[in-house]
Amino acid sequence: MIEKILNKDVIVTGITIIVIIILYFILKRVIKRVLNLRKIDDRKRSTFISIFTNILKYFMIVLCGIIILDAFGVDTKAIIASLGVVGVVVGLAFQDILKDTISGIFIILENQYAVGDHVTIDGFSGKVVSLGLKSTKILSYNGEIKTIPNRYVEQTINHSIEPPILNLEIPIPTSYDVEKTKKLLNDVCQNLAQEMEEIRGDINVVGITSVTNLYTRYRIRAEIDFLTKLKVQDAIYSEVRKALDKHKDELSTKKEG
Repeated sequence: MIEKILNKDVIVTGITIIVIIILYFILKRVIKRVLNLRKIDDRKRSTFISIFTNILKYFMIVLCGIIILDAFGVDTKAIIASLGVVGVVVGLAFQDILKDTISGIFIILENQYAVGDHVTIDGFSGKVVSLGLKSTKILSYNGEIKTIPNRYVEQTINHSIEPPILNLEIPIPTSYDVEKTKKLLNDVCQNLAQEMEEIRGDINVVGITSVTNLYTRYRIRAEIDFLTKLKVQDAIYSEVRKALDKHKDELSTKKEG
């Protein structure tokens, strides 16, 4: 038995497998380097690297398996030739894997999401940490990782393609002068735009949304980072309240007699 394990064919097979493993890591680095030289955004680059390295890994595993079987006298040529005969059976057995693969290809081609995107898939929200031909892994904001087979990815919301929009309703006493109030709110917005890097684009007063006997509601619209909604919202409310308290005498149209 020992002599069989240590025979020449087995040693050559072991060396061949080591070479294949080394080649795998070399090709993996080459793939990353080639894609890093391409003028594509980071989202797509990370996704393509994940896909190509997965394909390469599975190919190398199959190749090593064939070499090992061949070294121990298994007729791999007959096995490969018989794949056409058992193809239907294998197809039925692995139809879920085939569905995952086809769905994964369409996810990539349609650019539904990429590695690094913040998404909501069938009610589960988080950051895409891995996208393969078989499954998608999402890291939730509570630290949980969920693996979703690609065939189950049906309803997807991508929060990263366009800057998320934050709309806030600011109730202000109806007795305050409208034009002065709008100017004050716009000043607050401009100051926040300069101070907060979480505000990615425009922030401004859209206009008045409703008027009652007590309050006039002004809408503020801001383009933000997806994960900073609560921070930006809190900052807007806080700065608006400070500005209103500071200038309430100037804004009020009711003068003491």
